Amino acid sequence: MRSTIVWLMVGLVGCAKAPVEAPAELGAIGLFLFEHFEDEDLAELEAGLNNLIPFIESEDFSLDPKDRAVTMPILEGAALGGLSIPAGVEASSQVPVALARESPHTIASNRELALEPNRICIESSTTVWAERTIVSGADCFGDGSCDRLEATQEVRKENALAKVWYDQFVTYRVFDIADEDGNISEVMLQRMWIEEVGEGDGGNSSWDQLFGLDVLIQRDSGTIGWLPYWSSISVVGIGDDIYANLVIDGLADSAIYADEFMANTQISCPLDRNTEKPPRG
Repeated sequence: MRSTIVWLMVGLVGCAKAPVEAPAELGAIGLFLFEHFEDEDLAELEAGLNNLIPFIESEDFSLDPKDRAVTMPILEGAALGGLSIPAGVEASSQVPVALARESPHTIASNRELALEPNRICIESSTTVWAERTIVSGADCFGDGSCDRLEATQEVRKENALAKVWYDQFVTYRVFDIADEDGNISEVMLQRMWIEEVGEGDGGNSSWDQLFGLDVLIQRDSGTIGWLPYWSSISVVGIGDDIYANLVIDGLADSAIYADEFMANTQISCPLDRNTEKPPRG
């Protein structure tokens, strides 16, 4: 029965098309924001974000996420902003995808969400177990008395084809930007990455690299956002086009689950937030 489910899954996503290529300017903005994430002087980030906002505001959110997602340029070299590709992995193997979103929830609510240690049903449905440990900012980020949060996160990913653990690093920054007319917008940036390959159960699969941004921009009612995600896996039966569509599904899931969690009305996530931690060999 399990093998039937596996092949059915592959058949269903095997005909999926790759997302369209992002406009050159949008692709460059994604690399630029990742590279300058840690800048003390906010001038570069402000410029990049002001260039990003029109792309998000022009999005037709009535369309299916697979019809809105775009393929990004490869994240490598200086654009990594001081981070490194895991040993033995090539940046060129990335399947980079980005998806815009909108939310009724404020940045203040997302500050509190960032502090939640149990990430099940906040991230995608393939994240069957995830626990966040706050490294710095635990006592001040939620109430806004500091604007930086650092965390690590142990993650268990599962689907019909693979089960894998990896250790993720997460940093948040919150700051204000001004546009050319002097209008002020509050922004939350999150950067996430892994430093080592996550090995799958049995050694026949792996999560090879993961780099991501989560951009949130405050609006009069709620927020608009953008999620570029550069990653690659080694799983038999999943090629780049299939994987790109699985990533899109995961990004869309995470946006829905996070909104429902903040609203205390979780109905979409199929997972049990109270599940015990699976064994990690």
